Amino acid sequence: MNIKSIKIGQEIKNYKELCNTLEIEIKSGASKRSQLKDLARYFKYHKDKNKFIIDEIYDKPLPEEPNKNNKYIREIETILTYYLFEHKEDLKVILSISQLINILGLANNTYSLGTYKKKELSEILNIQKAAIYFFYSTTRTEFKNIIKRALKNLESRSVILNNTVFVIREKNNKNIIRRKANDEETSLILDAEKLAFEDEELNKNGVKCKRDLFLAGSKAYKRYIEVVNKELPKQWEGYYKAYEIHIGKYAITSELTKVLLDKSNLNDKLVERIRHLLKVDHNFNKNTIENLLINKLISFKGYDDELNSALKELYIQNKREYYEKLKEFDWKSNEIAYNRHKAKEEYKNKDEINDDEFKLFMNESKFLKSHILPNTYYEDLLKRIDQWI
Repeated sequence: MNIKSIKIGQEIKNYKELCNTLEIEIKSGASKRSQLKDLARYFKYHKDKNKFIIDEIYDKPLPEEPNKNNKYIREIETILTYYLFEHKEDLKVILSISQLINILGLANNTYSLGTYKKKELSEILNIQKAAIYFFYSTTRTEFKNIIKRALKNLESRSVILNNTVFVIREKNNKNIIRRKANDEETSLILDAEKLAFEDEELNKNGVKCKRDLFLAGSKAYKRYIEVVNKELPKQWEGYYKAYEIHIGKYAITSELTKVLLDKSNLNDKLVERIRHLLKVDHNFNKNTIENLLINKLISFKGYDDELNSALKELYIQNKREYYEKLKEFDWKSNEIAYNRHKAKEEYKNKDEINDDEFKLFMNESKFLKSHILPNTYYEDLLKRIDQWI
């Protein structure tokens, strides 16, 4: 920003010209309002319709007003710094949203475990799957926003350098490996996603971008995944977005002793934030669905390792039952296929006889010939056959 390009008393025609004069980006909506609020730290101005009139230019920028979300930033920075200190070999890590939720203490371990086990969670907690789906959709969006704001804040202070990358899950014999997508693979994924948003079925449901996809529900998301996967290599088990984070050495060594306390404090604040988000009264009834889910999935104080064990056991049980049903279905399918094949063969060979039947007939014929039939029987029979032909 070039503050020297303006002077007291100067009239600037409109917002666009103000940005061009200051050599800053032209923005819109909430970003524009935030930008103008930040400019007020450097100079005082008033407006006459669209005009900006410069009243005063400050020698030093005024301090920033406390942001309502800053209460998360210090704890997140400290916790992330500690984590990176423990993984400092390359001064770089690649972390998914789910990993960051756990590392930063935004929720307890059951939250991530239950993300792909909503059916089992529904059975154990006796809560409708729809309620659990809504809970995860709402909280995960909030967690993503908090993480993005925290990373942006750290990057603006040159603590980290953050990039968004794709991580590919790929089969390697019987194992699944995770690796960062290269440039060509990243381009392939982007092209596949773009083709999905041009899919006729998704377009009919109003899905043309990721925000639409989120609002459209699980059926549209399933269709989206089907279309995307058709364009990707078969050996891929899937992919997801992650943050590739580089960090400075100084940041790693700062405030490590505060990590555990900050992690607990952050979790308490997030519990309050989620209660507010789900409109839970402070004089709440502990037995409501919202409070049960907050206590079981978000709060450290309500964390129950037995719930994790129960989730895993029920998941294994459901998986075993699924394969047993699949095995039974395959057996019945094979039996039906065999009987169908047998019926076809019997009809196809209905005019044929096997060796045993023929030998039995010949033996019986010999008996009849020697005991009952006259000598001329076969000659007469052949003559009659010739007449029929």
